[in-house]
Amino acid sequence: MPSDRERATADATLAVAKLENSLDIAAHLSHNGDEMAKGDNLGEFEQLILTALMILRENAYGMTIHEQMEKLASGLRLVSLGAVYTTLDRLEKKGYVRSWFGGATEERGGRSKRFFEITGSGELAVKNALRVADNMVTGLREIGGMV
Repeated sequence: MPSDRERATADATLAVAKLENSLDIAAHLSHNGDEMAKGDNLGEFEQLILTALMILRENAYGMTIHEQMEKLASGLRLVSLGAVYTTLDRLEKKGYVRSWFGGATEERGGRSKRFFEITGSGELAVKNALRVADNMVTGLREIGGMV
């Protein structure tokens, strides 16, 4: 009969496998490395943005990203629109996000929307962050710290 630790390890392995399948990482990776550089860890706000981009897909622009992040944070974190744009710019410099401008519209006073999408590197960063989070949950469950 497997021990609690062996079951927890098996559960964590299964959770990571399910995550990889749901994200379909292999089809989108733009580089060969399976590991990120030491300074490439994502902060919580960056994780929220990248997750919002994955959910929104082709409908990801400033306001929709902001709204999706507020849903994901569910009142546990303040999400300002300015911080969203600042972080999107930083993620684009890191190569985790791509952006482009759509056509100008009358409803926006002739201004065009700036659209965003996650890159393969961004998806890998999210996958790695979720692995770490899963390891933390597993560790806490092992000591009875989480139900």
